[in-house]
Amino acid sequence: MEELFLLTLDELEEHLPYLVSDRYGSHALRALLITLSGRPLKQVGTRSLLQSKKKEYITVDGASGLSGEFASQVRAVPESFGIAVQKIITDSTAGLDATALRVLAKHPTGNPTLQLLLELEFEISAKAKKSAPKAKKKKKGEEEQEVEEQERGQEQAESLLEKLVPSAPASFSDEKSPAAEFVNSMMYDVVGSRLLETLITNCPGKIFKGLLATFFAPRIQSLLRNDIASYPALRVLLRLSKEDLADAVEKSLPHIPDFVQKGRFNVIKTFFERCHVRQATPQLNSLLQALTSALGNDHKHFIPKLCLDDKPPADGDKKEKSFQPAEVKSKSALLSHASQLVTALLGIPGSPSKAIQTSITSLSSAQLLKLATESAFSSAILVKAFSTSSQNPNFHKVLVASLLPHAHELATNQHGSLTINAIIAAPSKGDGISVPFHAKENMMSQLEHHERDLRETWVGRSVWKTWKGDLWSHRRHDWVRWAKETDPEAARVAATPKPRAKEEGREEKKANTKGKTFDVKEAKKIAAAAAAA
Repeated sequence: MEELFLLTLDELEEHLPYLVSDRYGSHALRALLITLSGRPLKQVGTRSLLQSKKKEYITVDGASGLSGEFASQVRAVPESFGIAVQKIITDSTAGLDATALRVLAKHPTGNPTLQLLLELEFEISAKAKKSAPKAKKKKKGEEEQEVEEQERGQEQAESLLEKLVPSAPASFSDEKSPAAEFVNSMMYDVVGSRLLETLITNCPGKIFKGLLATFFAPRIQSLLRNDIASYPALRVLLRLSKEDLADAVEKSLPHIPDFVQKGRFNVIKTFFERCHVRQATPQLNSLLQALTSALGNDHKHFIPKLCLDDKPPADGDKKEKSFQPAEVKSKSALLSHASQLVTALLGIPGSPSKAIQTSITSLSSAQLLKLATESAFSSAILVKAFSTSSQNPNFHKVLVASLLPHAHELATNQHGSLTINAIIAAPSKGDGISVPFHAKENMMSQLEHHERDLRETWVGRSVWKTWKGDLWSHRRHDWVRWAKETDPEAARVAATPKPRAKEEGREEKKANTKGKTFDVKEAKKIAAAAAAA
């Protein structure tokens, strides 16, 4: 098998520069590169490089069930495959100068291949640094000879990174240098910004610091407001230290209302997540205060203004459901991004999660039903709410009580079923997360009233199976025991009934008579004595 892959590479070796930008050949080249490199097939970046525009999910009949686990792991490949990948990277970009690389970076077909080549080059260089032994001290003459040999090797085989940003990071300070011109030209390009994202994510620390100091740190607030440049800027935020992140937050705080108005919820979400990871609590509170003021100075307005579109649909949308204009698609995308922001805030303990929980409890029963059934992202908010601890002990109880009248609608809806299944998974007694057992019983009784309707749909059958409706109908005590399995062990032990005193006495008598045999002669003597008396 190893020889077959290498022979395939030999056949394609002459045409590698052409395959990089070919409509069909680039797909085969990317598949070959991923196979040779051993990258996980289920990685998000890998799937985006291999899938077509329709993004079909193709399976193989008879494949092993463990194939999914193997697809998410790094595959072990022979050493010859690593050499082959390095050869493909060198041969594919051997005849390309700086101008040709810029054209290729903005090419819709060549850009994904160039991204993969750049990522693999970073991986190879990182592995080479780890495997390289520690250098011993050498004399001055030997050091000079090694430096000359390294310079000759660099001249012979220049890396792809050096071709894209030559002499980086020193050349970034010069605006007319090829490296600075490359970054500025890719920043606002729809296709080229993808390559810049890859460069920012995987480049060494020295180059990243140069990019940050020259291009991103001075104007981070304006880049985040741009439709295209915001994506490379978000990649920069993911690599910032605590001090640099605090500086970026301070510069962007006055523009939070603009982010909300323009729908830049991914920017706000990234700020909150990174401040939580870096433990920047003052900046986290400042962001929450700015977001609250942008939404009406009340935590109750978070979900209604971000995730619930109360405007009735237009007549054209009712007539033609199959056709969705750009406005409808953008509106659904904004609602999904806003829902992801709310879900992220729920996962941050402290004031952010408390603000969202306050907004959830202020919703009416109809609004909660709409939130649970509108989309997968909106229902994820309620699912996250049932798995998030709360300082208010009645939060989960009130939420279940509001959803109880709509048990049938939730159980027969694809998105709402996720919410109703999260109720039974929550513990009845716990620190921060508790759905009282009687609330689960009330929900199950509501589902029992609509058992026939639930069995008619696959979503309803799934909910009935998750809640173990058959066990509820036939063996209620077993259902109670099963429903309490989600409780903490200490609570379950305390709730188990203890035997009564009479039962304990009977058990003692049984223990005393245990092991004794029945004697017929003694029994007859006892009976005769009783008759004579």
